[in-house]
Amino acid sequence: SGWGAKLGRNADYAGTNGYLHALDFSHNVVHDIMADGILGGEPISNAVICDNEIYNIATDGAGARPTDGDHGLYWQGPGAVICDNYVHDVYDGVTSGNGGLGISYRTNVTVTRNIVCDIMAKDGIAYWSDHAGSGTSEISNNVVYNCARHAFCLAGALGSNNPNRYEIDRHNIYHNTFYHTATNADWTQVAPVKWYDLSQPCSIYFTGNIIALDNGDSADHYIVDGASAPTTIIPYNTWPGQEGQVYINQNIKTPLNYTLSSMFMDYANRDFHLKA
Repeated sequence: SGWGAKLGRNADYAGTNGYLHALDFSHNVVHDIMADGILGGEPISNAVICDNEIYNIATDGAGARPTDGDHGLYWQGPGAVICDNYVHDVYDGVTSGNGGLGISYRTNVTVTRNIVCDIMAKDGIAYWSDHAGSGTSEISNNVVYNCARHAFCLAGALGSNNPNRYEIDRHNIYHNTFYHTATNADWTQVAPVKWYDLSQPCSIYFTGNIIALDNGDSADHYIVDGASAPTTIIPYNTWPGQEGQVYINQNIKTPLNYTLSSMFMDYANRDFHLKA
C-alpha cells in the first residue's frame, strides 16, 4: 500500500545521521505498488540504481498520493546513476498537476540506457526543479514510448516555497529515442519533448536524439519551450529560450519521408533501432 522501497531519510531530518554516501540498489523486481516503486530521498549521494524492473505502479488508477502522483522511480539525491532499468505500466490516473511519471528526477543525475513505456497519466522521464541540485545532468541512450503526455520533460517550480535551492546548470540530452503518438489534447501537452518554466537560467544541449511523432499531428510539434520556442525541430539550431541557452543539433525527427514502420528494425514489437 506504500512504497516498494523508500531509501534515505526525509530532507528535513536534522543533522547528518541517516545520510547515505554509497548505495547500490540493483537487480530487483518491484511491482504492484500503490505509491512510488522506488523513492530515493535527498540525503543519498552517488547511488547506483541499475537493472531493476519496476511495473504495475498505482494499480487502482489513483495510487497512494492522488494529488501528487506516484512514480515508477522518484529520485531526489545528487550524483545518482540510474541505468538499464525497465519501468513500465504506471497507472496513476492524475492528468493534471503532478501525475505519475516513469522516472522522476529532481537533481543532478545520470539517467542512461533505460526503457520507459506505458505511462498512463503523464511523462516518461521528467525533471522538476523543486529540490536542491547543481552541476550537470545527463539523459542519454534511453528509449521512451507510449506515454500519456511527453516522453521527456524539464519542468520548473516557479513560485515554489524553496528559495534556498540550487538547480541544474546544464542538461545534456543525448542519443535518446522519444516516440510519441499524438492525441486530441492540446499540442503543448503531447509533444514528444518539452521544457518550460525552469526557475533559473541554464543550458540545454539536445543532440543526436530520435524524435518520432506518430498519428497525424500535421503541425509537426516536436518540442515545446514555453512560449519562446519554435514548434519544430530545426537541425543545428540555437536560440535563447526562456531557460537560458538551448542548443539543438543533429537530431532525427520522423517521418523524414519514411513511414515509422520502415524506419525501425521491428516497429510492431517496439524495437526502435534504426534500419540502415
